[in-house]
Amino acid sequence: MALELNTQTNILQCTRNETISQKELFPVVIYLTNELPIPPRSGGALREYQLLKNLVDRYTIHFVAFTPNFDHEKHNIQLGLILFDSVTLVKPDAYSINDKLTIPQRILYHRTVNGISVVEQLISLYKPNLIHVQGYFLIQHIPKTCDVPVVLAEDNVEFKLDQDWDRISGNIGQKLVEISKQEEIRAWEMAKICIAITSEDAQAITREVEGISVRQVSVGFDHLEKEVHHFSNRNVSDPIVLYVANYSWDPSADGARFLIKKVWPEIREIIPGARLLFAGSAMDERLMVLIKESNNIDLYGPYDHFSEIGRIAKVFICPLRYGGGIKIKVLEALQYGLPVVSTPIALPGLPDDLRELVFVGESPVNLAALTTSLLEGHRTIDSLRTRALKSIKNLPTWEQVSLELSSIWMDAINE
Repeated sequence: MALELNTQTNILQCTRNETISQKELFPVVIYLTNELPIPPRSGGALREYQLLKNLVDRYTIHFVAFTPNFDHEKHNIQLGLILFDSVTLVKPDAYSINDKLTIPQRILYHRTVNGISVVEQLISLYKPNLIHVQGYFLIQHIPKTCDVPVVLAEDNVEFKLDQDWDRISGNIGQKLVEISKQEEIRAWEMAKICIAITSEDAQAITREVEGISVRQVSVGFDHLEKEVHHFSNRNVSDPIVLYVANYSWDPSADGARFLIKKVWPEIREIIPGARLLFAGSAMDERLMVLIKESNNIDLYGPYDHFSEIGRIAKVFICPLRYGGGIKIKVLEALQYGLPVVSTPIALPGLPDDLRELVFVGESPVNLAALTTSLLEGHRTIDSLRTRALKSIKNLPTWEQVSLELSSIWMDAINE
């Protein structure tokens, strides 16, 4: 293993010393993303980890992360060599308050003057057959002269998230939303094939760019098989509500604040002894303070397996006001046997038979009424658990989903 740190440019690179002769025949992929998914601490990281671990036996993958969490993730860079032939971490540049007024947030948070040169060097060194870009905001690092085919995957249609957040908060401004939309469409047009997670996002892309090639790659769901517990076999009596998130994702942090300020008071008005448990990673100090100042709310923090938190809760709540993609945590809760209360934001990407099992409300009063009904023992809970487990067994495995991604990569390479 070779490890190289350039402190002047905030670039850390790690490569395998040994060569695997069999892999010399594999297609070479440079994979650009915004975080090191080992260990996976978010739904997006889990998805990347599960997809890529099933592809490293078919491809030579050189992994590149333009990560705002550089100072933390650099300590895990060697773990990346378990899967990848090389790992490059790049720290984005600092930015000013004025930058936030003129540059879309996702582009700004991953901007660096070294980005294009990093990718140029990797192209020169590894002669890739394909570049995979995970998120339109990273297309800024692809050289304009690049003749390597690009596959662009979108976890969300980002400009629609900006539109929704501006509608809710008024904090972005229509001009910046329009810039975000223009930049995202430009990125789609640069790609040979675009990938969406949900059919709703795929349709949104095709509405904006006529004739664009869009394919859908969803999620697998066999990563929890070994730890599934049937709630019907035990009695969870304490009125504990669970919220799980990667709080660095703005929609999740907003959902947490909405839950604490608007929904939770309504729940405690009906069940004063109810408790709310927050679990997950990357919670900022402001949200921690808000939790500490609130009544009957506990902070669990990061966890390794969903069973750690699922076993002590009675209801899972997902009160997102905006967002996109598939909510893996909702699927995990359903598989674990927890009834789920959510806004309609959690439904895209779910099969119809699973959508029917989610208790959906939009206002704080409606969300509270659904949650308290379940805490008090809704008569349909046992049948819902049985239906959920049966439906989830029909979802694709990560290996199946990985093969879908592999098929897209090969189509882009061979066209």
